[in-house]
Amino acid sequence: MHSNNSSSRTMRPKYSGSTGNIPPVSVNINTYFRETVVVDWDLVDFLLSGQKEETFLTELGRLANVKSLARDVQRFAGALRLFYSVEQNLIIARNDAKERLNRNALRGFEHRVVQNELQTGLMNDLSSYDRVQQSSPTATHSVQPPTTAASTASTSSSLDVINAAGQKRPRDALDDDGGLPEKASDAVETFQKVNQRQSKRTSSKKTTSTPANTLKSAIPSSISDTKKRRRTERFQRLDASKFWRLGTGKCVEESLFKASLTVDATIKIRSYTIDFECQATRKLFTDEEWVEIECQNHFALPLLPETTVEYLLKVKQAIIDRQPVVGVSLPTEDRVSSELILETFRVWERIYRKVPSPFVVQDLSEAYWGRKSWPLLMELLEDQDNIFMIDGEKMGLESSRRRNNGRQWKPDTKALRKLIARDVMDQKDWMIVERMEKWDKVSNKFLKESSCDLFRETHTIMTSRLQDTMNMGFKDEARFFGVYSGDRGFQSFELRPAGVGTYVSLFKQYPVYELPTLVTDMKAHVQGIVHLLQLRLSMLNTIEAYRCTEEESEEQDNNWIYGNIHSGRDMETTLASSPIASPSPSDVTTFMPEEESSSAPTRSYTSHGWKQH
Repeated sequence: MHSNNSSSRTMRPKYSGSTGNIPPVSVNINTYFRETVVVDWDLVDFLLSGQKEETFLTELGRLANVKSLARDVQRFAGALRLFYSVEQNLIIARNDAKERLNRNALRGFEHRVVQNELQTGLMNDLSSYDRVQQSSPTATHSVQPPTTAASTASTSSSLDVINAAGQKRPRDALDDDGGLPEKASDAVETFQKVNQRQSKRTSSKKTTSTPANTLKSAIPSSISDTKKRRRTERFQRLDASKFWRLGTGKCVEESLFKASLTVDATIKIRSYTIDFECQATRKLFTDEEWVEIECQNHFALPLLPETTVEYLLKVKQAIIDRQPVVGVSLPTEDRVSSELILETFRVWERIYRKVPSPFVVQDLSEAYWGRKSWPLLMELLEDQDNIFMIDGEKMGLESSRRRNNGRQWKPDTKALRKLIARDVMDQKDWMIVERMEKWDKVSNKFLKESSCDLFRETHTIMTSRLQDTMNMGFKDEARFFGVYSGDRGFQSFELRPAGVGTYVSLFKQYPVYELPTLVTDMKAHVQGIVHLLQLRLSMLNTIEAYRCTEEESEEQDNNWIYGNIHSGRDMETTLASSPIASPSPSDVTTFMPEEESSSAPTRSYTSHGWKQH
C-alpha cells in the first residue's frame, strides 16, 4: 500500500491541453488566453531549457513534464510576460534557478512544490518590474519572429531575478496571491506595455544589443548611496598627512577607498588591508608600485628555542616507540611551551589508543574535537597575567552601538563557539579562535568565513589596541592572529599594521594543519604544534610591548596623581566595614608584609622564555 502511494506521487500526468490550434507566427494574446484550453505548465523544464523567442510557440506543445492541473491563466500570462521582458537576466536567473531546484530536490520536495515556489518568485519579480514600466496599453499584440539574432536571447526564471531597475524584492514581501495581477487581462496589458516600451527604445537607439551587454547593464556597477556615503565620510575623517604615499605619488589609502565603492570590494579592501595573494588588490597598482608595496611583505614567525625543539622531537619519538611521554624530562627554558607540548601529546596518546578510533565515529561533536584535536589552543596564553582563554563566547570585541543598530535577535540561530584571549582586568581582547560547525577543506565555506567574519573581528581588535597607545614602537612590533579550527584541523592568519603613521594593514593567511588519522612519522603533528607555538610567541611579544608602553606613558604623564583610579571603593558598601574583610585586588599588595614585597622577584618575557631579575 505504501509503495502504491509513493509511486502515485512520483508519476507526473501528461499534458492534456489543446495545442493544435496555436498559430505558428502571430497570435492575439487576449483571445488566445481566454479561448484556448491551456492548463498550468511546467516552468521548470521550459524556462531552464533556454528556448528562444522564435521557437516559443512551437516548443510550447513539446513540453514533456507539464501538469494537467486546472489553474487560472494568470500564471501563464505572467510567465509569457517574463519571457519577453527580462531577457537581460538570462545567466543569473538560470544559475540561481538550477541551484534552488537542486537544493529542493535534495530536501525531498515533490516536483509540484518546486514548481509553485518558482512560479511565486517569478510573479513577484514581475510585479516589481511592472512598477517601473510606464507606457500606454494596447489591445492586442502580435508575436513575430525576431529579425536579429541579438534580440532572440533566451530567458529563465528564479526567485531572486534582478529587474531592469536593479531592484529585488524578498520572498517574504509576496502578496496573498503570490504577486500576480488580479485579472489575466491585466497581465496581458502589462506584457504589451513592456514590449512596446522595449521596441521604442530599440528603434530610437537603432543599435543591437547582445545578451552579454544586457546582462552587464542589469548588474549594478556600484554600491548603494547609503553605503557610499558612509564609506566616503569615514575616508574623509582620516588624516591625509598619514597616508602611505608610494614613490609614484599614489596614496595606498586613496586607491583602496576608490576600490571599496564597487560592489565586488572584499572586506579586506574596505578595511584598507592589503592581501598579497589577492588579485583584485594587485590590479589597483602598477608593477613598480607593487614592488614597493611588497617590500613590507615580511611575515616571518619567530623561531622556537633550541631546547623546546629538542624536547618536542623527543616526545614525538616516544609516541612512535609507544613509550610514555611523561618519561621525557622537561627543559628549564621556556617551561610553559614544553608543558603545552606534553599535555597535547598526552591527549593524542589516548586518542590513538582508544577503541574504536574517534576518527571513524560519526557521532562526535565539534566541541569534542575542539578539546581533543589541538588542546594547546585552550591554554595558549593562559600563563599571561590577567589573560584567560574564555570558551563559548558568541562574539569578540563589539560595541553596544554596533550590536544594537538595527539588528534582530533570532532565538533559533545557533551561536558560534569561540575561544577569546581576554584581559579580564582591562576588558581587552587579544586573540580569537573560532570553531566552525563542520570541517570541509573542499568547499569554500571555510575560506569565506575565515576571511570575512573572523577577519573583521580580528581587525577590530588590532585597531583598538593600536588606538590605546601612541607609542610608535608598539605599532612596529604589534602582530595579531586569528585561528579558525574545525574537526581535526585549523588555519590561522596574521594581521599587522603596514608601518608607522599609516592606516593600511597587511594580511597573511597560513596553510591548513590537520591531525592525521594514523600515527606514522608524526611530522604533521610536530608542524602543527610548532606553528601554534610560534603564534603564541608572537602574541606574547605583542602583549609585552603593549604593557611596556602603558607603563611608560603612565610615567611620563603625572596627571594620575590627582585621581583615584586605583581605588574601587564604594562609600555605602565598603567604607563602613573593615577593608581586610573583603580585600580588593589592590589591597592584596598593600597589606603584604614589607619583607615579602621587597623580596618579590621581578620577571620579564624574552624570546627564550621568562627570566627573573
